[in-house]
Amino acid sequence: MTAQKKREILTGGIAALLIVCAVAAQIITRGHREAPYFLPVSLLRSFIYIGLMMWWGISLWQRIIQTQVRRYLEDNYMFDLSLDSVGEILHISPAYLSAQFKKYQKMNFLDCLTELRINAAKELLADPFRSSAEVASMVGYEDASYFARA
Repeated sequence: MTAQKKREILTGGIAALLIVCAVAAQIITRGHREAPYFLPVSLLRSFIYIGLMMWWGISLWQRIIQTQVRRYLEDNYMFDLSLDSVGEILHISPAYLSAQFKKYQKMNFLDCLTELRINAAKELLADPFRSSAEVASMVGYEDASYFARA
């Protein structure tokens, strides 16, 4: 048996064990939140994520993170976002976030954020009763003149 096959079997077993433990802990603690043997769901989720990282490999894990970053941008483009603020939320450095974002999204962070804001503004500008300054503030631009240049 090759070393690669042994590693796949081992990581598969570990992932399966983590999932079984998470399910068992949820069943045992159902209705007993104050019990001393209660494991917080976030801790169980972390174990499962670690198992999945081992099972699928780091590159898939990074793609999952980037998908979550993209979804976060789509949901929060109207707020003041930067690499620093999103990196702080994810507990990763802004430089690493930038490099990984560009690698998997095929565009840089700021271009993606600008694209999301402009697409939302196009939809909002279809309403003839909204001013461009109002639309600018709704999509995350504090300065309407900057919005007009974007």
